Amino acid sequence: MPTPFSTLRRPPPPPPIPRDGARGAVSHRGPALRAGAGAGFSLVELLIVLGIVSVLMLIMIPVTNSMVQSYQLSSTSQIIQNQLAQARQMAVTSGSAVQVRLYFLPGAQAPATATPSVWRGMQCFVEGDVTGSGAAAVAPLTPVSMPVYFKSPAIILNNNQRSTILTLTPSAPTAAEMLPPFNQNYSYVSFRFRPTGETDLPETANCITVTLDRAPVAAQGLPANFRTLQINCRNGTVRSFP
Repeated sequence: MPTPFSTLRRPPPPPPIPRDGARGAVSHRGPALRAGAGAGFSLVELLIVLGIVSVLMLIMIPVTNSMVQSYQLSSTSQIIQNQLAQARQMAVTSGSAVQVRLYFLPGAQAPATATPSVWRGMQCFVEGDVTGSGAAAVAPLTPVSMPVYFKSPAIILNNNQRSTILTLTPSAPTAAEMLPPFNQNYSYVSFRFRPTGETDLPETANCITVTLDRAPVAAQGLPANFRTLQINCRNGTVRSFP
């Protein structure tokens, strides 16, 4: 006589446990692990990937260098503009003339004792009361800050038409004007911001052009990348272009 339980189906037997090797040890490795070498990369595939990465790096290096140089050019131009604005403001607030010096120095990669070859530094000084008279007249100088040396390869373009301030009469340092690490191995041109905010620059010498050292010259005697800073001689304001 059938019982209520006789109609129930028996569950299927469990699948056999896989054995590993001749010893019959139970294998706990999943299908992906048992696939072996099929889950990795072959030597040829790795070489192809390395080749693609190398090509991409070669393509990116010039782009990266160009971006870094553009940043240094823009950063140096902004530093110079800030230094000039600070010098003017200090002259107005202190009631004393502030002298700005542009330094002609050895190249950034050359030793400090090498022959000066590039305009790549500046410094500002507050002038004290003049003592003496005639050729012996001298005004004591108090540095506003430490010398500012432009980050390589940024320089001031040594071109009398594009950097007309460089046409001012250059000066040699005195024994007391040691500039580390160059000591007296430099020269400079200088101009002043007066307490009124104006400068003592002539209208024909009122700009400098910042560019990259050894950059090839393009049209109109200018490199492809440059920034010109022009000082308004009458009120001392500075504008930048392009």
